[in-house]
Amino acid sequence: MTREQFPIVTQGAAFYPALARRIVELTMPNLALKPLLQDFFIKVGASATIMKQSGQRTLAVVGKAAEGQEILWDYTPYDTFSVIPYKTTFRLRFSRELLEDQINDMVEDQMKRAARRVIMTIDQDIEGALNATAANSFAASGSSIFLDGSQSSFAGTIGVKDITNAKQVLQNLALEPDTLAFNPAAVQDLYSLPQFAAQLLYGQGIYASGTGTVQTVPQLYGLKVISTPNIPLSGGRGYMLAAAGANYSAAYAPLGYFVTKRPLDTSVWPAPVFDSLDVVMTTRYAPVITYPEGIVKFTSLRTS
Repeated sequence: MTREQFPIVTQGAAFYPALARRIVELTMPNLALKPLLQDFFIKVGASATIMKQSGQRTLAVVGKAAEGQEILWDYTPYDTFSVIPYKTTFRLRFSRELLEDQINDMVEDQMKRAARRVIMTIDQDIEGALNATAANSFAASGSSIFLDGSQSSFAGTIGVKDITNAKQVLQNLALEPDTLAFNPAAVQDLYSLPQFAAQLLYGQGIYASGTGTVQTVPQLYGLKVISTPNIPLSGGRGYMLAAAGANYSAAYAPLGYFVTKRPLDTSVWPAPVFDSLDVVMTTRYAPVITYPEGIVKFTSLRTS
């Protein structure tokens, strides 16, 4: 086979589908924060109008009426707002020789780096939305109760009392918290909680040795723990979320939506001057928080 039998467009047609699929495969399973939001797809030519309940949600009950009295009206007011997804782009360049020689390690490395950039961008945008809209926030005290009943505080860390206080905030709104989200440094502090080995608090231990039980951090008080560097350490913050929309007030209230106008789209362009192939990827999306009351933001966590 001669080089002329594989013009660059043919090379692109042959390699582009595999490259695109691989990038998607590497990207989607590693998104940590995106699963917190419901997907909302906008058709071509359509606009996104999101509805949310007006004002602060409050606990409410139905009215009572005496015999013969008019039955009271009950309705839920809604606000609407439009969402314009923004465009995120990047480009990869593969030399013709790289594709011809099928240097798999280099191609795979390029794809992993591209996938990682997509992951980081999406999750950082979602974290930014959580940070900007959280309706509940307090400074973490780092206070925990030791197994002997004594209490102590460690500045800049999450304590057991911070977790229980945040649960109370959400449960007072008839919401059931289900998720904790922190950067890896804060998760490291979770490992240091004095009750960490207590099986009754954190569920079945991984294994028992002597009188102790060793436990990982899949859950704390029934809450899923998300560890991601896309919650910036420099921000000194973390979150407790009622992300599943579980509530007792019968409100249809998802935490928010990941509005997508253009899914991850890949196009291929020959770059004959460079004897290369450019893979251009674009997507249009916008994370939207519609139930900020379902977010408790911890502040004053350590930043180093």
